[in-house]
Amino acid sequence: MINNINQRRGFFRKYVLPKTIYSRLILVIIIPIISVQFFFLLTFSYRHGGHTSYALSISLINEIKYFLSEYEKNPQEAFEKAKNLGVNVKEIKMPINIKEQYEDRTGKVFISEYKRVNTDITKKFKPYVRLKEKQSIIEIYLTAKQKAFKFIYSEYRLYTYVTEQVVWLITILTGLLSAGWALFIARNQALPIRNLSDSIISFSRGDIDTIQKLEVRGSNEIRRAIYNFKIMANRILRHNKQRTNMLSGISHDLRTPLTRMKLLLAMAEKNKTNKDLSDNIKDMENMIESYLSFTKGIAKKSHIMNINKLLQSITNKWKNAGKKISYENGKTIKINANPDNIKRVIENIVTNGFKYGKNISIKLTTEDEFVNIIIEDDGSGIPEDKLNEVFNPFYRIDESRNKETGGAGLGLSVAMDIITYYGGNIVLENRKDKSGLIATITLPMIV
Repeated sequence: MINNINQRRGFFRKYVLPKTIYSRLILVIIIPIISVQFFFLLTFSYRHGGHTSYALSISLINEIKYFLSEYEKNPQEAFEKAKNLGVNVKEIKMPINIKEQYEDRTGKVFISEYKRVNTDITKKFKPYVRLKEKQSIIEIYLTAKQKAFKFIYSEYRLYTYVTEQVVWLITILTGLLSAGWALFIARNQALPIRNLSDSIISFSRGDIDTIQKLEVRGSNEIRRAIYNFKIMANRILRHNKQRTNMLSGISHDLRTPLTRMKLLLAMAEKNKTNKDLSDNIKDMENMIESYLSFTKGIAKKSHIMNINKLLQSITNKWKNAGKKISYENGKTIKINANPDNIKRVIENIVTNGFKYGKNISIKLTTEDEFVNIIIEDDGSGIPEDKLNEVFNPFYRIDESRNKETGGAGLGLSVAMDIITYYGGNIVLENRKDKSGLIATITLPMIV
């Protein structure tokens, strides 16, 4: 289950879609804004640029056509009328060499509309358009076989890119303001969720101070979720405290009569009855020690540790005791945990394995950001319907793992508490040939 938390199916969700809610909220807000603005700019550029350029071109062409028609009648008078209309036109000598012909969209619209007029006067001349941006003027040349004219206009008579620049500027500014607003909204929505997620993880690992630090903020739905989580966490803490105090008190109270019973047995004559009673007292002492160990909880101090060295030391210890145990030592793998806690878990599982089997093998595997400690024994295994129940406190299997083998049914419960505290999990399964048990301990590793 732990290994499937970050698993994603599908190429889009795995490689394209952002992983955090913060980035997803930004996309939800930004993409529609960008799409609308892009569509608006394209539409404006096409409609405004095309239609306005057409209208301005027709206006200039009419002026030019008027000048040419007047020129046919009286050249000198035509120049006077053009001057009165504000048209700057000059007659230039042939041949001319026109360089830097401006063939942008506006220039092409003008030339196209000029050719489309196609009157007897205009078709005698071939048009050329040249824009001098530094001087902010347009030069329109009309050339024929014998003569040529040069018309000089302000660039605003034909070009509308200034208006387009203003529109682009406004669009970019509104886009930036919208993006800033989107970042602000997304952060205010995502930050409380991230804080809630971090607090849940910290609380699950035993950090009870995180409940007090968690602020109730965000939208109403998020505020309700945080508020109810704090209530639930406080109830869990109160319940655990009551359970632990009760168990600890009972265990301590039982020690006094047990001590008296041991003293009386020591003073009494030795016989079979006394021996049986002494054995029962030892069993009760073991049970009380187990209960007290359970109430102690988990050591909080953690640091980066090498899991390979710990497993190797545990293996060497059991080998020196004459047990058949093997460990496949792989590459160095580090985790953030308390070594005593992890050792306590592994020792518990290995001890149980030797109680019910003769051979144990340990190996390490990695998957994504997790390390798997796989411990196999050749014992009798566990009934399939009991594999999950063995993690319950005080639970013992009557047949294969009964009370005669020792234990109070708390070992695996404590082991599960420790591993889940570090964000991991323990899974038990029988071997396929029904000849033993496989315990897989999963822990997040430091990549």
